[in-house]
Amino acid sequence: MKRFALVMLLFCTSTANAADTVGVADTKMPLDVKASQARFSVKHILIERVSGSIPIVSADIEVGADGLTPTSVDATLDPSRIDTGDSDRDGALTGSDWFDTKRFPLWTFKSDRIIANPDKTYSISGTLTIHGVGIPVTLATVLVRKAPYPLYHATTIVDRHAFGMVVTRTDPLIGNDVAIDLDIQAK
Repeated sequence: MKRFALVMLLFCTSTANAADTVGVADTKMPLDVKASQARFSVKHILIERVSGSIPIVSADIEVGADGLTPTSVDATLDPSRIDTGDSDRDGALTGSDWFDTKRFPLWTFKSDRIIANPDKTYSISGTLTIHGVGIPVTLATVLVRKAPYPLYHATTIVDRHAFGMVVTRTDPLIGNDVAIDLDIQAK
């Protein structure tokens, strides 16, 4: 009987400890699309740098028990609404030589690993899909503001050729590396 009681005590203790390690379920927080933005810049031989924005149309961020640490990020962008400040350039970018938004109307990012650092910075790794091609990227992310809702700033650099776009006659005039900056406001 003592042995049975000891086994039950060990079982209950190990079950309670396992429940403690699971913790509170992650909280899903939608993105405030009006307060969030995705910007990019790329070298251009004639202008030095071309920059613009692409609207984030939806996103969800899951955060851990502290309400701040991202545990999952899923976002969708609309490249057909690109804005570089030049409508002719915007039209060319949405065309078949570049983004081909008729065939590929949305861009997506889906995280698969997030590393949290003690200083409230994060490495958010996942797949960025542009032009129908998904490549792994890592977003260097920092928590900018805690309240009333978390605000994050993230950056990365991608090689525009990795997404399989057609190389045009103007290709040599444009840099390969595209800098991406994101301001992500949860709500």
